[in-house]
Amino acid sequence: MEWLSEYGFGGVALSAFLTATILPLSSELVLSALLISGENTTNLIIIATFEMH
Repeated sequence: MEWLSEYGFGGVALSAFLTATILPLSSELVLSALLISGENTTNLIIIATFEMH
C-alpha cells in the first residue's frame, strides 16, 4: 500500500478504484497516509469520494 501513497492524488484514485473492483485493498490507508504527509485535505476527500461511487 505504501507505493500507492507515493503517487499522491493519483494513488488515492487508483486505490479507490481497485478497492471497488477486484482487489481487497484498503483505500482508507492510502488516504490516511497522504493526509498525514500533508497533502491538500479538500482535494483528497473530493477525489476519494468520487472514485468510490
